[in-house]
Amino acid sequence: MERERAEAAPEAAEPALAGRGMIAHPLLALQRAAGNRAVVQMLARDGRSPDDTAPVDDVDRRAGGRARSHWLHSRQCEPYGSTRAAIVQQDMLVEVQAAVGVALATDPAVGDVLAEWRKYLNGTGGLSTHDLSTNPDDKIAKAFQRDNRHEPAEDAIFRHAWSRSSEWLPRLASTSIATLTFDDLAVPQALRRPVPDYDNNAFTVAANLAGGVGDGVTPDSDFGPDFRELGGTITVTSEPISGNRLISRIFMSGDFQWTIHDAIDFCPGNAGNGLQESLTIPMSRLEASGVAKDVGLLVKFTRHRADSPREFRNPAIDG
Repeated sequence: MERERAEAAPEAAEPALAGRGMIAHPLLALQRAAGNRAVVQMLARDGRSPDDTAPVDDVDRRAGGRARSHWLHSRQCEPYGSTRAAIVQQDMLVEVQAAVGVALATDPAVGDVLAEWRKYLNGTGGLSTHDLSTNPDDKIAKAFQRDNRHEPAEDAIFRHAWSRSSEWLPRLASTSIATLTFDDLAVPQALRRPVPDYDNNAFTVAANLAGGVGDGVTPDSDFGPDFRELGGTITVTSEPISGNRLISRIFMSGDFQWTIHDAIDFCPGNAGNGLQESLTIPMSRLEASGVAKDVGLLVKFTRHRADSPREFRNPAIDG
């Protein structure tokens, strides 16, 4: 699964700080400990190095591209020996629990999120479904539902629905309310497959469980491609203005049905920034060692929102 940040990292460093502090210091330490050649060898394997000419090997292929190298944790997706893997597994169980615990300290879903990470690190794996329609008390699904980073995609549906008003206003001539499906509104596929920017706030459940998406075709994990789907209905209501029945105020609301398909998976995947690598690279190596196992995530929830009303000529009069 492509990841633009590490879900378990408690805080994503600003790019400038990551470049000047979090990464520069380890490089300096490596240079002092092992010399310039070691630094050059590390950068030669680093996916961020534009002049990397090192041959692609099995480790690169497992990483889904050029394997990232770390001054302390070695190469992304490079298997551990069995003894070392067991030690790192225990270390990661402690470190990830601490990181997620800090990031989600006040969120009711923190315990359930940690349970998903334990499935991954303990090698249990499997598909986890969090569906509010079948389990109204699901804490992870509730956390996604209240995440306002879904609003831009929903606002785009509202704008599209208003742009089709000439097609649905006549329906309000004989009734004051109409419910429109996405097919009724000819919502394009691009608006039905939005990608909320979960990566911009690490202190949320969505950021700790769901990263970016790939091309929607190539498998991003053992559970296939990552994707986001948006469906639902739009309801429009006509209310004639008191004292001027030629004009109606049209109210619009949406019941937005979201499906989030993702996975906890770092091999293949993006190792994130210099700070996040201290977690993502060891976990990717645990995957390559057969210790950690992908956890698929299927999250379903509905969000109800109302848009600002607009005024039109009364459809009942025009009808």
